[in-house]
Amino acid sequence: MLLYENRQMTASADVNLWSTAEHALEYLRMADSIPHRVEGEATLLEFVPPAARRILDIGSGGGRLLELVKAARPQAQFVAMDFSPTMLEALEKRFADSRPCIFHFQT
Repeated sequence: MLLYENRQMTASADVNLWSTAEHALEYLRMADSIPHRVEGEATLLEFVPPAARRILDIGSGGGRLLELVKAARPQAQFVAMDFSPTMLEALEKRFADSRPCIFHFQT
């Protein structure tokens, strides 16, 4: 993020908590307890077209939602993207046998 101080552009401190392993691991530990998560996921699945051939999951996290979509649309090809090394490790573990393409990107 860039801020203007006295008409000079300076960079502010990194506020992206997802780049830390601690934050990502804490999220993975509590993910199943997020209120109304199951209802939200079910609603999202209703919007995925039955004939979808390719699905891109940006910010895949540990792959929980991607796993649900894969089960609902097994004929589709899947691409998972995340920039957190911790989340990418979780994705690789979850999809060790039937991996989607997993990409890492820097911000």
